[in-house]
Amino acid sequence: MKGQPAGKRILLVDDDPDFVEMNRAVLAEAGYAVIAAYNGAQGLKLAGSEKPDLIILDMIMEGRKAGLDVSRALRKAEPTRSIPIVMITSVHETVPVHVEPDPVWLPVDLFLEKPVDPALLLDTVAGALEAAGPRPPSGSAP
Repeated sequence: MKGQPAGKRILLVDDDPDFVEMNRAVLAEAGYAVIAAYNGAQGLKLAGSEKPDLIILDMIMEGRKAGLDVSRALRKAEPTRSIPIVMITSVHETVPVHVEPDPVWLPVDLFLEKPVDPALLLDTVAGALEAAGPRPPSGSAP
C-alpha cells in the first residue's frame, strides 16, 4: 500500500448500504475517517459541507446516470472542484460498453469495477490522495 492515511477523510457515496458498510470498515481499519452518503443529493451536500480529501462515488444510484450527474456537479462547484473522485460501478456486468474517465462526460480521476478487492481499494485511494497532493485545510484560501 502507498502512503498512510494521516487523518484523511473519505466520502463514500453509494445507494447500496451493504457496499457502504463493507467499504467503510475497510477504509476505517486502514485509518481513514469515512463519511457515508446513500444517494447523489446527500453526497453532493456532504461533499460541500464536509470537504473530504477524496470521494468514492457509485455510478448508478437512484438513476442510471446519477453518478455521472454528481461527478459533473462536483467538478463545477468551486469548493469540490479539486477533490479527487474514484468512481466504482458494476455497469460493465450489464452493459457491453467500456467506460473510462473523461473530462467532460465522466470527470473522475479513477474508475474501478465492483466488486473491488479491499487491497486494490486501499491502494487506489492512497494513490489518488498522493497524486492529488496536499489540500489546504477547510476554510483557508486555496
